[in-house]
Amino acid sequence: MVSFTRMKYTPENGLRDRARFRTAPENEEEARSQFQDMFDQIKEYINSVLIEELGAAGTGSSGAERIGSAAINNLAEQGVSPVTVRGQIELLNRKFDDAVSGSISVSEVIGDGTLNGSKLTDGAVTTQKIADGAVTAAKLAGGTLSADALTDGSITAPKIQNGAVTGAKLAAGAVTEEKIGEGAVTNTKIMNAQITSQKLAAGAVTADKLGTIGAITMASGDTLSYDNENDVLKLCVSGCAPVQLIPVVFGTSDSPPQGTYPKGTLYIQYEA
Repeated sequence: MVSFTRMKYTPENGLRDRARFRTAPENEEEARSQFQDMFDQIKEYINSVLIEELGAAGTGSSGAERIGSAAINNLAEQGVSPVTVRGQIELLNRKFDDAVSGSISVSEVIGDGTLNGSKLTDGAVTTQKIADGAVTAAKLAGGTLSADALTDGSITAPKIQNGAVTGAKLAAGAVTEEKIGEGAVTNTKIMNAQITSQKLAAGAVTADKLGTIGAITMASGDTLSYDNENDVLKLCVSGCAPVQLIPVVFGTSDSPPQGTYPKGTLYIQYEA
């Protein structure tokens, strides 16, 4: 940095120079002359040296190159921040030229943490501005994702945490047949007593769907059961004790096994 010319008294120690200025002037005029000489030296320095140097405009000797200035935040270039008025003005001028030409980078002019919400206009943050994976669950306020905010097919299975889609999250009628995958409704998904008569299509309950039936209850309240131990078909009428109807014999042949059977015995052939 070019510095200003420093003023010096003549003699160098001023009025303290006893050889130049006598301790006891001979008269008033001499006393006045001693002080006026010092004042004139100061005036001469200001008018002829300091003002000229302040007003100088030549490169390398201008007044702006002699005046110091504190560093300006974010104005440093390659780690160097100008400390004179001229140096800072020159650097600002270069940055303006770069901005006009489009060669200045955002990181050079925008400080960390500068762009808060109030600096962004509505609609400024487009999809292209958001990095993949940037919108995490913590970034979403409660109730933000309405149906209108989601495009069809955007919420795929990997995007949903296990157990996240509760009943409250599903609109009435939202789970259509197309939304249910093949084999998705397992036994554990169905609550007890949910398969009522209205839920069964006509002819849906075939023979192979029936397991072992211990007893059949009829509309009258009577029950028909079979006693495996005694091979007896029993009818319980109106809550009374079971009444043996007829003996029953089972076999795989076309005719009953040889033997003596009570009158009315029923033979049932089955496949081995």
